[in-house]
Amino acid sequence: MLLRARQLTTLAGSFLLLALFTSCENEDSTTKFTGKVIDPDTNQAFADTRVDLFLSDGLPDTYTFFTPVASSSTTNSQGEYEFIHTPQARQTVYWVASEKKGYVEVKDGLGKEIKRNQTNNMDVFLAKGSYLEVSVTNAAPSPDKSLKVSLTYPLNEAASPVKGIMYGGDSMIFNAATTTDKFVRGFYYKRTSNVKVEWEVTAAGAIETKSTTVPLVEYDTARFEISY
Repeated sequence: MLLRARQLTTLAGSFLLLALFTSCENEDSTTKFTGKVIDPDTNQAFADTRVDLFLSDGLPDTYTFFTPVASSSTTNSQGEYEFIHTPQARQTVYWVASEKKGYVEVKDGLGKEIKRNQTNNMDVFLAKGSYLEVSVTNAAPSPDKSLKVSLTYPLNEAASPVKGIMYGGDSMIFNAATTTDKFVRGFYYKRTSNVKVEWEVTAAGAIETKSTTVPLVEYDTARFEISY
């Protein structure tokens, strides 16, 4: 009986040590993601602002990111955010995004390598937006008529010519059922002050392409109309 009691005591002690070890392991495996949401022009921090954390598998040979895992939170009164996660072994890259009405995100890169069991810091920058509204009107509808509108713009006009200026792009396709429509895109004026608009009309097997450059208006909305 005494031997059985000792065995039970030893077993209980083993479970206790295992629980303590597992607890420590879980604590060690947690990774913090912190930072602030800031206006780059005024250095103002944004309180009570949504922040999204993305954990990704990284950049594979296909040069495309796998679908990331996202979590959402809001900043505190100091504009700070914090996430505590245990990234899966395959998740090696993270980035943080934020949004606020009337503001656009200013990025210098996409993501950072995850430093496991450490505090990862990344500030997010939101600046007052300058917008482009493109309106389209199908003036002579026909069953085989379609329109493709493409936007091309410098991501940072202030970039050094030695490094070269990176360009971004966006496109929208409108089919024959579209009579009128519009879309809006936001930009950070200090980096993008003009947008090239190119539109391609396809009808009766023929393709007609036109383009123009639209200057943006700082902190306001520039409008451009396409009738086809």
